[in-house]
Amino acid sequence: MKICLAGYSLFCFLGDSASAVADALLDSRRPPVPFAPEYQMPVFTLPDFDHQSDNHIRCTQSLDRLADDALAQAFPGGVPADARIGCIVGTTGGVLFSDFDFFAKYRQGAPVSDETLRAFSTEPLAEHLARQKHWLGPAMTISNTCTSGADAVATGAQWLLSNFCDIVVAIGIELLTKIPMTGFFALGAADKQVARPFDRDRAGMNVGEGGACVVMTRENFPGARSSHFYLRGAASACDAYHVTAPDPDGIGISKAFRNALQSANLTAADIAFICAHGTGTIANDLCEGKAISTIFGKNVNYFSSNAMTGHLLGAAGIAKLIIALELLDRQMIPPSYGCINPDPQIPVPPVMTKRAVSGRFAMTSSLAFGGINTVLIAERV
Repeated sequence: MKICLAGYSLFCFLGDSASAVADALLDSRRPPVPFAPEYQMPVFTLPDFDHQSDNHIRCTQSLDRLADDALAQAFPGGVPADARIGCIVGTTGGVLFSDFDFFAKYRQGAPVSDETLRAFSTEPLAEHLARQKHWLGPAMTISNTCTSGADAVATGAQWLLSNFCDIVVAIGIELLTKIPMTGFFALGAADKQVARPFDRDRAGMNVGEGGACVVMTRENFPGARSSHFYLRGAASACDAYHVTAPDPDGIGISKAFRNALQSANLTAADIAFICAHGTGTIANDLCEGKAISTIFGKNVNYFSSNAMTGHLLGAAGIAKLIIALELLDRQMIPPSYGCINPDPQIPVPPVMTKRAVSGRFAMTSSLAFGGINTVLIAERV
């Protein structure tokens, strides 16, 4: 059974549609990145960003928009009334549990409303969206930090293969608050300039916000548009090396790469390009770059989009998948922005200039806290 990627939607710092984001990547167009002096780092925020605002409202509105746009693309004539729609949302905890007024009052012993706690603990994002939309399939919210979006796609594919539902709406969402910005600053993982993935002088990552949605169906599902994109393979592996750092030998990401290829019945030579995790942190880039070099060899095409979009955290996995679809369609990939002097410890450097590619398959990689690694393979037919 083939899993069809029937529709998708995307918004981030670079644009409010998948095509706009791909255009900006290929044309080297990036607006000036806002700088957050209190965190000493650039932050790839959306125009309506306000870290004092109610992120729960921003988030639910964004989920509605993402789902509606992707479903309209997937089902131009409308979704069949009897279709079982499953919903999976991948995000970090900061999207909902971000009310600093609540924290301040709670710590001071002042009376607080339990609305924030109730929203966080009783109706996570996927369940909220499914209830609002009256969807009858399963619902799940995944919070595996930076693999959350990719895990949502992989889990959704399993739901379809197991006939738990007919349609899956998989969403990755990240709207920034002080929580992730403070966290990465405290970890010393944030670069004070725009990130430089895979560069020898890289010093960390930049956080970004955005959302991405993919609608998945079984092939030839009634009413779905005739899409030429498929999810060909997926795999996850955890090295459990450290709470925040990856195994330096890349054991987890290497296993995920190999298992994804095996699940797709492909070889490394079949992959046209890899849209890499590439955050710009010293440890992650090194283990990911070494794994890519070892498994895919000297002719591999890989790049990071993070110096253009920021690191989208829980939304990154689906955003990168959608970027890969757009680039597969155009048979063209951008350079790995921010990489000026490739790290000599990484045997094969990333793509340094925009170039044409050929092939049906593209891969994305996601790495997360706790040693979690998830790899997706997309196909264009």
